[in-house]
Amino acid sequence: MTVVNQPLLQQTAARQGVYTCAMASRPGWDFIAALDSDNTIALRSWETLQPTPGRGPLHVDHTVAFQSELLTALTADRQDTHLLWTSGPTAGVLSYDLRTGQVAQRFAAHPDRVQSFDVNGEGLVAAGMELRQEDAKIVFWDVRQAGGAPVRTFADCHSDDVTQVKFHPTRGAALATGSTDGLICLFNLAAAGSSSSAPAAAAQADSDGPNDDDDALYQVIKTQSVQSIGYFGPDDGYLWSLTHMEELNLFQFYEGQTLRACGDIRRATQSVALNADMSVCEEQTAQVPAFRAVNHGLDVRWARGSGQLQLWAGTLTGDLCAFDVGTEQHFTWLGSLTGGHEDLIKGVAYHPDREDLVASAGEEGRLCLWQL
Repeated sequence: MTVVNQPLLQQTAARQGVYTCAMASRPGWDFIAALDSDNTIALRSWETLQPTPGRGPLHVDHTVAFQSELLTALTADRQDTHLLWTSGPTAGVLSYDLRTGQVAQRFAAHPDRVQSFDVNGEGLVAAGMELRQEDAKIVFWDVRQAGGAPVRTFADCHSDDVTQVKFHPTRGAALATGSTDGLICLFNLAAAGSSSSAPAAAAQADSDGPNDDDDALYQVIKTQSVQSIGYFGPDDGYLWSLTHMEELNLFQFYEGQTLRACGDIRRATQSVALNADMSVCEEQTAQVPAFRAVNHGLDVRWARGSGQLQLWAGTLTGDLCAFDVGTEQHFTWLGSLTGGHEDLIKGVAYHPDREDLVASAGEEGRLCLWQL
C-alpha cells in the first residue's frame, strides 16, 4: 500500500446527528451492512456506498421494543449469506433475514445486559455480559434449538464487563474473550462436558446447572482493559489485542504466550519508519499526504495477499492511517487517507474479495470508499 495520488473513490454526504456505528461485510456480498446511530441498518453498495436497489433499510427499533437503546455491534453470519447479526444491552442478540428485513431469531439473558457477541460457523452464539453484582457472564445459545434458552453459561471467568467475544475463524470450538478487567480468556469449548462439536456439547449442558468454565478455560492472558481482539496469521494461530489505553499486544493463540508488546500506538507511531516505497522521487513526494499524529486505534487487519499485519488508526482531524506492524520494534507507515472526513473516524470495513478497497465511517456522518 502506497498512497501517492488521492485514493478517495466515493463519499456520502454528512448527516446531522446520525453516524455509522458499525459495518460488516462477507464473501458473497456486493454490499456493506452499516448500522447507524438511529438504529437503522442500511445495505450499501460497495461500488457507490448508496443503498442497494430493492433492499430498504432495516428499521431495528420497529421490530422490538427498545426504541431508546443504541445498538452497537454488527456481524455477518459465517454460513448463511442471508443472515445479519446485531446486538444491544437489553435487546440481546438478534439475527435478521435480509430477504424479508425481519428478525429471524432473538436471544436474550435478562436481567443480564449484552456487551459483545459472536456467532461461529456451527450455529453457536456467544455473548459477553456487563458486570451485574459480582458476575460478568458469557452466555451461549444454539440457533437450532427452539425457545431461545441459553444452553451454557460461564460466570467465573471475568470480573468486569466482557467487551469482546471472538470465535476462531475456522475452529468453531475455539473462543477468546476480553474484558475491562484486563484479562483475555482462551477456551476450548469441545473440552467442556463433551468431545462432540461445540453446539452439540453446549446443548448437553443445563444452563441452570453448574458451569463448566474450568473444563473449557485453558489459558488466561493478563493485559489491560480490552477494547478489541482478533486473530491473524496464515492459519489464524495468533491473537492481537488493542486496549482502552491504545496499547497493541500480540500473542500466540493456542499457547497464550506474548509475542510482542507494542506499547501505546500513539507514541509508537510518532517515530515510524517510512516504507521504502514511500521514498519516491521528489516530484511525487509533494503528493504524499503529511503524516499526522494518531489519536486512536480502529482495527488490526491481516492482509492475506501480502502476509502483512496492518494497524489502522485515526487522527483528530479525520485522517485514516495504516501501518505495517511487522516483526521489529517499530511500525512502518504505509500511508494516510485524507480529505474524506472532518471528524473522528468511527470504524473501517474491508472489501471481502479485494484487499485494495476499504470503507470508513466518520462521526460527521460520512462514509468513504478508498482504493489503496
